[in-house]
Amino acid sequence: MIKGSLNEYCGQNIANCGGGAARDGMCWLYDSTKYSNLQQFYATFGSFSLEFGQENSVEYEWKPEDYLFRVAGEKPFYCFGLDSIG
Repeated sequence: MIKGSLNEYCGQNIANCGGGAARDGMCWLYDSTKYSNLQQFYATFGSFSLEFGQENSVEYEWKPEDYLFRVAGEKPFYCFGLDSIG
């Protein structure tokens, strides 16, 4: 459900999700010529609002800087934290 929502958001506008997906669709290349800092790159992704519990529920905003992680390698790819890259 979350992965599908992210894919849908990324496909809605060419400017969303860093301007394009790469590497199996759930990793994106951080282009330092396009974004002067990582926060600008993160700003192109949406946040998820998650609610935990039924009574007295707690809402959590899952931001891109929390659900994306950098993959070790030559190029700065950031991948969705719930996706397998193995």
